[in-house]
Amino acid sequence: MSTAEQSPYPAERPGFKAELWSTAKLAGPLVLSFVGYQTITLVDTFVAGQIGVEALAAVSLGGALYWAINIFPLGLLIGLDPIISQSLGRGEERRSWSALEQGLGLALLMSLLTAPIYFALTRVGLPWSPAGAVSDELGAYAFGRIWSILPLLIHTCLRCFLQGHERTQPILWGTALANLLNIPLSAYLGGGDQLMASLGLPQLGLLTQGYGAIGIGVASSVVSSIEVLFLLWVTTRLSGRAPRPRRGWRELIKLGAPIGGSMLSEGGVFSASTLIVSAWGPAVIGAHQVTLQLASYTFILCLGVSNATSVRVGRAVGRGDWARSRQATLAGLCLCLGVMSISASTFVSQGASLAGLISADREVVTLAAQLLMIAAAFQLFDGAQVVMAAALRGAGFTSIPLWSAVVSHWGVGLPLAYLVAFKLHYGVYGLWWGLSGGLLCAAIILSISFYRVTRAALERAPAAQLSPIEPLS
Repeated sequence: MSTAEQSPYPAERPGFKAELWSTAKLAGPLVLSFVGYQTITLVDTFVAGQIGVEALAAVSLGGALYWAINIFPLGLLIGLDPIISQSLGRGEERRSWSALEQGLGLALLMSLLTAPIYFALTRVGLPWSPAGAVSDELGAYAFGRIWSILPLLIHTCLRCFLQGHERTQPILWGTALANLLNIPLSAYLGGGDQLMASLGLPQLGLLTQGYGAIGIGVASSVVSSIEVLFLLWVTTRLSGRAPRPRRGWRELIKLGAPIGGSMLSEGGVFSASTLIVSAWGPAVIGAHQVTLQLASYTFILCLGVSNATSVRVGRAVGRGDWARSRQATLAGLCLCLGVMSISASTFVSQGASLAGLISADREVVTLAAQLLMIAAAFQLFDGAQVVMAAALRGAGFTSIPLWSAVVSHWGVGLPLAYLVAFKLHYGVYGLWWGLSGGLLCAAIILSISFYRVTRAALERAPAAQLSPIEPLS
């Protein structure tokens, strides 16, 4: 017998227009918050570049290693998405709170595992950490940044809880607060009064030159902790009590592990493409990185929409309303394809101008503008696959995106990229066309999978709960 509580939320308004508006209202703050996360990274890179080439190399490398070791724990905790949203859709507020506390317990455990790994990866003697000034700065940056691992994972849990409650404005406010604090703090701890003066910021008279890379790392840890404290305060006010870490992670790991695996799979294939490009000279490497960075920004925009889609689908599935879950997916798809259509047009018409904002090298800019034409072609595929993966996640089917990512990116995209780039001699252009093929394959597989899942549910409704997430009993 279900012990579902009466839902404190009003009944959903019917109709696609209402669903489209609900998804857009939920997605807006999430999109801006994801842009804010990226901005913090850009500010740290900018500050490091002002300090010196060693600091820039250390912060860039240290940041890449930081996200590489945290991508699976983040995916693991994103497994909270379907649990919380479906629980709230059924009116099981108690279960959503329990899931949050279990997520916090798992976040604590994962931070204890990943922090030593991160510290070890930045030691002298590894291939990416040559002895010398860069290695010293890398170790210093890692020591300052390592304290932000636990706040990062706690932030993921709190974000899943708040967006599940459709309270996304506080997430945006927290990111805005972190950015406002990070700009002066990173500049001051990294470069001291000298850098503050060169940037037109007030001098404090305490540090003349700053602490370099370790100062930038410490600044990131401080602002991450402040942001998490703010979200904890919001969550406590929303729920009337403070969350406490607890055990009981079986369901969360079952749902989250495939999400972490799919994130590793997709991120890994683009990392592999960067290794392939490294054989083609500095201009090609630079153009590839410029194109990848610009394409990543448009992906971030769709990431906010996809998170909102996951919540809306999860709520509908929690209520057993699979028809509404299709509406939510279509709404997210329309929003994301609209964004990607604009970005594709911008890449085609303003590719050289955008590349020129990142690089001053004429050869790099020219090549990047040509690669952006290919990136424009896969914008719609990329948007479709991220939304459909989120819809399946919201419905509780997290294994499908994992196998889709493995088949599409490693079974189709990377081999196709190798074939066109090396066997057909199209070079870096062939590499990007191959990656585009992988994204197209993922969009097709995920769309067909979601259609089949929802069709099966509609045929069986209301007799059975098709979602892998069982109601509280």
